[in-house]
Amino acid sequence: MKKKKKSKKVKAKKKNIYNLYIYYNEVRSGGEETDPGQEFSSHEPEYIDFTPIAFYHFLISGDTFLGKLMDFDRGSGSTDYRHYEVEFDPMEYKEVYAVIVRYTTGDTFGTTHGAWEAAKIVTNKQDAEKIKKDIEKETGDYDSKKKGYHAWKGYFESLESVVIHKLDVIYHA
Repeated sequence: MKKKKKSKKVKAKKKNIYNLYIYYNEVRSGGEETDPGQEFSSHEPEYIDFTPIAFYHFLISGDTFLGKLMDFDRGSGSTDYRHYEVEFDPMEYKEVYAVIVRYTTGDTFGTTHGAWEAAKIVTNKQDAEKIKKDIEKETGDYDSKKKGYHAWKGYFESLESVVIHKLDVIYHA
């Protein structure tokens, strides 16, 4: 009788996840109610003008981290930040490429043009260009973590454009 060989379990190598915060300026115009006297009034179209400034990477955590994040100069209140997770160490790069998707969204009562989402953040322009083409052609699986969800695909959503922004990575201790 032959002995069965035990198969070895192969563990997948766990990827490190790093935090980046995109710091940006956003100005909105339009969106006024068409009939302010009605409870469920429609709205004029709203437009978002978006300008990314930089990515911030923090080497601290906890309450100190939140304090540093809130210390940013927000100007007129239109400057803000969004959190993204990346699989590369931001400390190894002075600049990165953000593939930004601009899209239309809304609801029964109005439409917003220029909504945005960073579809992927990468370390070189070639990868960014490939992701941009994949999004425009609706091919490829550029981000398996999203599992088919894309903010620009939905009943009220539609793709407007895909833009690549080369941004500095700024470190805070």
